[in-house]
Amino acid sequence: MTSVTITPDTMSEAKAHATMQQVNCPRCGGLMVPDRFIDLLDDTGQLEFMAARCVSCGEVLDPVILQNRHHQADARRAAAPALGLDADTAQHPTAA
Repeated sequence: MTSVTITPDTMSEAKAHATMQQVNCPRCGGLMVPDRFIDLLDDTGQLEFMAARCVSCGEVLDPVILQNRHHQADARRAAAPALGLDADTAQHPTAA
């Protein structure tokens, strides 16, 4: 039997992995797989992070990217009436 040590790093990794259970890529429909990335320019001290990567087109999604896209979509819907657009169709051009 293998024992697993739970640390703050493995907990945050587990939470990130749980939010990335999307199987199909939103860009091309390809297979999304969990992958570990290193961000050398991150100023929070967390160099490694888990994200989902599309094996076909290379799209990368992590909880921060998904949160930012959600906020951008909300802002587009809020601004749509002022621009003369239907709020339901005001979306990112690649989210077809």
